[in-house]
Amino acid sequence: MIEGNQNFFLIDDQKLVYETALQLCEQAKEGTKQVMIIEGGPGTGKSVVAINLLVEITTRGMLTQYVTKNAAPRAVYQSKLTGTMTKTRFAALFQGSGRFVDAEENIFDALVVDEAHRLNEKSGMYQNIGENQVKEIIHASACSIFFIDEDQRVTLKDIGTKEEIKRWAKDGEP
Repeated sequence: MIEGNQNFFLIDDQKLVYETALQLCEQAKEGTKQVMIIEGGPGTGKSVVAINLLVEITTRGMLTQYVTKNAAPRAVYQSKLTGTMTKTRFAALFQGSGRFVDAEENIFDALVVDEAHRLNEKSGMYQNIGENQVKEIIHASACSIFFIDEDQRVTLKDIGTKEEIKRWAKDGEP
């Protein structure tokens, strides 16, 4: 996909979400911060839409990253991209959710957050860094796109809920 090949085709609902997210990214470029929550169960194609968005937003010349707490998807993408891009370029596209603790406001045009239900309050190995990953992601990006399935929260530390995202998106206050 990064080389321009269409590997995943979007179905109707996915296309609608994809196009809406791209419109919000364009609006964010004009100075209006945008936050989008995309909810779907297992197998509904959230990750497929997320990767398609990463590619298209990057193609449009916007600074974006694919964000997930889980290192497994990042490892899969890295293995698929080995030989097609440098590790430095890969690292610039795919990040863990704890990376935005000290990020400047709106430093990214867009952050595409897959598995947002797995976000934590604090970052770091000992969960002692930062204030709230949802807040930090919204702060760091002009357009934040959260893919979520609240039924897939795994631990008590997982705080990624629609309500949590809405609270921080409203005006930066919990």
